[in-house]
Amino acid sequence: MGIAKRVSIHKLLFYTSYGMYLFFSIMASSFFYKYIKDNGSMLNMILCICIILMVVDEVKKRVFTYKEIVAVCVLGVMVILLLLSKSTLGYNSLIYILMYVFCAREISFDEIAKFSICLSLIAFAIIVLSALCGIIPNIKIDAQKGIVYYLGFRYGLYPAMIISNITMLYLYLKRKSIKIKELLVLFCVNYIIFKLTVSRLTFFIVILLLSLTLLIKIFPSLLTKRKVIYRCLVFSFLGMFLFSIYIIANYESDISWMSFINDITESRIQLQNTIISQYDLDILGRNILWSGNGLDAYGNRSTAPYMYADTMYINMSLKYGLLETVLIIAVITGALSIFYHEENYYMLIIMSLIAAHGFIDDLLQYLYYNTFWIAVGIVIKNKVYKHRVKRWLEKKD
Repeated sequence: MGIAKRVSIHKLLFYTSYGMYLFFSIMASSFFYKYIKDNGSMLNMILCICIILMVVDEVKKRVFTYKEIVAVCVLGVMVILLLLSKSTLGYNSLIYILMYVFCAREISFDEIAKFSICLSLIAFAIIVLSALCGIIPNIKIDAQKGIVYYLGFRYGLYPAMIISNITMLYLYLKRKSIKIKELLVLFCVNYIIFKLTVSRLTFFIVILLLSLTLLIKIFPSLLTKRKVIYRCLVFSFLGMFLFSIYIIANYESDISWMSFINDITESRIQLQNTIISQYDLDILGRNILWSGNGLDAYGNRSTAPYMYADTMYINMSLKYGLLETVLIIAVITGALSIFYHEENYYMLIIMSLIAAHGFIDDLLQYLYYNTFWIAVGIVIKNKVYKHRVKRWLEKKD
């Protein structure tokens, strides 16, 4: 009874904190940010409550295992590096990802995924319906790629990223029992969002996962064979990180394959080459004032020249520094190795698609657009726990 009570209190504190963070972060990406911003320190107060709840939860535990103490030390080093990078500590800060990845270690990822889907859908519905009803602006712009509807968000890509995250979470939860009609519904929803927001690259990644899921459903053996491919996927984040650094730092328009990649990524490579020429990739990072296509809380676009690093790996390296970024990549690679050895190949596929998507989109570094970061902490903790149980059983024999 005491254990059940402790677990329930732990979950109550975690879901209260995580739920507040997730909901208000999504709302802050919409034009509701105006009301949050106009209330002065409202968002900061919410973020403080989120942190306090997690601190209370961890302090209440009182006793930490040796492995958890090591994890706390690693997180401490990452937080110190984060503070040294002079990056802002708003709701987009890496500090919240580190906090929830650690604090969620004793909760099932499937449970967190279900919670995230429900809360993300509620926030998404509130924003879109409010935009359609005229409560908040529903911006429409005539871009070169077509007419883009913002659907109440401050940037056209935001709604596509939220639906993409929900889709991936749903596919993971239903990985063993997905039905054709469910795949069709998911395709239709993502296609509608694509047509409204013209988010081509995000739509392509989702369609790729839907297609792979359909193939696995028809040919289940695909998920258990070709282990060499899955072994390579373990290094997907490391590979994409190194490839991003190489091609962007050494970009030459005269090199045909580089020029081709630059064209299909809508000139992102050339722009980021210019950025890192201006701001060197530093060990500890720097505070850069970005100027992108997103709108402010009142629907105004920045008048400064466009300067934004869309590649997640470059964006993180510039903001947090190479040392922090390499440490994060190492932890993720360790988690992918565990997924491989546990034969959780579907998670490995999803994480590898996220790694590839990160080459063209930096939004994946944020927890409210990518819930799968939490799976990293959970799988590492579970691996340690299983190892301890195995050693205990061996001693008992």
